[in-house]
Amino acid sequence: MWTFTASLPDKTANPYPTNGSINVTNSVVLRWGLVTNATSYWVYFNDSNVFQDDYHNRTPLPTTIPAHCCPATIYSWRVDSSNSSMTGVTTGTVWSFTTAAGPGSP
Repeated sequence: MWTFTASLPDKTANPYPTNGSINVTNSVVLRWGLVTNATSYWVYFNDSNVFQDDYHNRTPLPTTIPAHCCPATIYSWRVDSSNSSMTGVTTGTVWSFTTAAGPGSP
């Protein structure tokens, strides 16, 4: 009998925008680097660093996720990586950025 064990994926890294970025465009595109042993990613995005059980998007690749943001707002985001059997999920680091002020803002 054959037994296969899926390895846990590594933690996501290399976010764009980088953690702590300011004056980020309100139509930012979120990106991150390829992760070893990951076959899908769960993207959490919020204007706080508390994430509910719901998620913004699930994607099979470390692709770009468009985020539509309000001006002069701090956003937090996290990308969890999962393996092919969905038996292992590695929780990502929480990153944040601040969007630019809108037109006419002081």
